[in-house]
Amino acid sequence: DYQPQHFSCYVNGEEFVPNGAGTCRGTSAFYDPDGFLNTEPGYLTIGGQQCLTNGRRVIDFGLTPVFSEGIYDFSDTLFSRVVGYYWDVSFDSESIYLYFYKGTLEITKLEPQTYRPFVQGRIEGTFEMSCANDQGDTVHITDGSFSLNLR
Repeated sequence: DYQPQHFSCYVNGEEFVPNGAGTCRGTSAFYDPDGFLNTEPGYLTIGGQQCLTNGRRVIDFGLTPVFSEGIYDFSDTLFSRVVGYYWDVSFDSESIYLYFYKGTLEITKLEPQTYRPFVQGRIEGTFEMSCANDQGDTVHITDGSFSLNLR
């Protein structure tokens, strides 16, 4: 059952809403609760891309293990994998790549897809994170929300 996709947030106070065309994917969400697809069990990634005339902006994050709804702190040492970044890609000039250093993800709905019979999975929640790089650039991502079909 297809449902509308939603992913939005503010990047340093500026609205970020993904859009997709061609090789720019818009939004994505992948969840492998069992490790069936050669990932660690509970592997989750969520992201959005904003396609621009001369580049793109990307917000992606992923963590393992995730098995239920709840609040996940990106600094929690229980995770075997925590990745988050903001990437401002310019085709005309220098790109900026920043890694998160703090943040949270709250999952309010987690329904993994099933295969026999096939039922589309769904994930919903909120997020916020702060990102930085070695050059001193910082980005604060606030008021993030998502409601996405899982694949």
